[in-house]
Parts: sequence; structure tokens; C-alpha cells
Amino acid sequence: MKNPHVSRAERVGGEIAQALARLIERDCADPRLRLVTVTEVRMSPDLKYARVDVSSVDPAADGAAVIAALTHAGNRLRRSLTSEVRLRAVPRLDFHWDDRSERQQALESLIARGLPHEEDRS
Repeated sequence: MKNPHVSRAERVGGEIAQALARLIERDCADPRLRLVTVTEVRMSPDLKYARVDVSSVDPAADGAAVIAALTHAGNRLRRSLTSEVRLRAVPRLDFHWDDRSERQQALESLIARGLPHEEDRS
């Protein structure tokens, strides 16, 4: 049963995110795309455009290089989506590097440096 509180754009975005994750892992041999994760797909209201946020579990990953590789593979990925997701028209894909986890780690590091250690509290 469909959740009445989730919009069509959100449902389609979730389906596209799952399909893209499978396609990137299965069909992209580019080493820059090793360990890339699709973190979110946000659809335009008309479902013609998809903003695809990606990150990597590889700490040495170069976000700009990952986006360049995905942009290069974008048309092929879009064509492959036609068999993965049932839509009247497959949206244009716009890839973006998701640096939320990097920013969170930096913030946690700053907080940890500012907090006293356990032995300093007594």
C-alpha cells in the first residue's frame, strides 16, 4: 500500500535512487565510481529532472572526479533506467557531490576538541 503522505515525486525519486545505485555498481567500470553511494534523488514536480546526490565510503574519493565520471556516464545510465523504472519519460540526471558526512565529521571533530576529556572532568 502506498503511503498517502509521500508525494509521487518522492516515490519516483526513491525508485530512481535504488535503480541508479544498482546500475552504477553493476555497469560502471570506471575506477572513480568505486564505492559510490546514491544518497538522495530529488525530482522536479513535473518528474522531468532528477538531482542525484552521491557520496563515497572511500575517504580518498575525489568528489569532482566522481561527478565528472557520472556526468560522462549519464546518458548511458539514463538509457539503462528505462528498463529499471517504469516511467513515461526518464528524467534528465543532474549529479551532485553530497558532502554532508564530511561536514558532520568535521563538526564532530571540532566539538570533540572543545569538550573536556573524561579525566579532566573530575
